Amino acid sequence: MNKKNVLVLLLIFVLLILPACDSKKGTKEFYDKASKAKEDVKSLKMDSNFTVKTNGKISTQVLKVDAMYSDTMLYKAYALSEGSASSDLKDKYIETVLRAEDNELYMYTKLKNDKEWKKQKATGFFINPDYFNILDIIFSIKDSLVIEEAGEEYKLVFDKEKGKDVDLFELFKDEFGLNVSGIKSDDLDKKMVFIFDKKTHFLKSVTLDFNYNGKAGKLILKATVDYSGFNEVNEDSIDDKLK
Repeated sequence: MNKKNVLVLLLIFVLLILPACDSKKGTKEFYDKASKAKEDVKSLKMDSNFTVKTNGKISTQVLKVDAMYSDTMLYKAYALSEGSASSDLKDKYIETVLRAEDNELYMYTKLKNDKEWKKQKATGFFINPDYFNILDIIFSIKDSLVIEEAGEEYKLVFDKEKGKDVDLFELFKDEFGLNVSGIKSDDLDKKMVFIFDKKTHFLKSVTLDFNYNGKAGKLILKATVDYSGFNEVNEDSIDDKLK
């Protein structure tokens, strides 16, 4: 083999291994920036849609939230929840305001036909799915996610082969209130996609799909969460809901 051939082979070898190195570097850089961006979120808007179809029955829940945080802890929020089910002719509608007054925590609630808000003390605040909890779960399974660039966004897709030992259902059941009976988690076909903004590295959306078709029947469970209005929600806009 002459020197020219050796040089060509070396160039090919370098070209083959560089993308892999750059990919690892890019992945670490992405997660470093996403982790740092987490600290910059002080408020946000959330729109979530949760649908369950099982053996011909359908139930849905839509949740819209304006939330404010201090060191990732929720301290003030407005939430509107609407839900319906095939077995329940009445739609479920409730508005909620969470806020502190004179060093005490209070929760205000109002149903669809209520004229006045009902006020009661609260021991703590939480709204699920929680933005920061979702981020922590994403970071915990990063080795099972494939990062793709799409325009002004990063798309993180769960890779079944890389994540064959990851139980997505177990990880997300508390955040989304997941509960299935008569079906093992391993029997579910699972898909999950996360979208991050390329400029800010804020999490923009979550799509979760769990499907089953077997002896126990059919199940389609889908949740979508969209985040927007980062650091644009203010206290007055939430307080004004009570007027």
